[in-house]
Amino acid sequence: VAGTVASVLFGLVIGAFSSNQIAGIAYVKIGFLVLIIPPILSLILPPNLKFLLYWLPSYWVFSSYRAILVDSSTWSQLLPMLAANIGVSVVILITAFPWLRKLLEFNRD
Repeated sequence: VAGTVASVLFGLVIGAFSSNQIAGIAYVKIGFLVLIIPPILSLILPPNLKFLLYWLPSYWVFSSYRAILVDSSTWSQLLPMLAANIGVSVVILITAFPWLRKLLEFNRD
């Protein structure tokens, strides 16, 4: 559920950049590559450098899944990660909203 805000943000960015469906498909493929980098880096980076990934929503989604599947975390242990994911995604969405609104405006004749 917490990844929903990041998904909406991803969809809005794809829609803002795409001029047609083929371009949209290409941007989705590139976007998925960008979204998979933080989880891979979180496995490679030492723990003292993981703070560099905190601003990326996909890092928090991966950390939550990893905590559930590998560490068998409880809800009380997951809540900070879920809150961080929603918070980061909302901050990015609010920050990008004026730019996205301008790019997604339709011609009103």
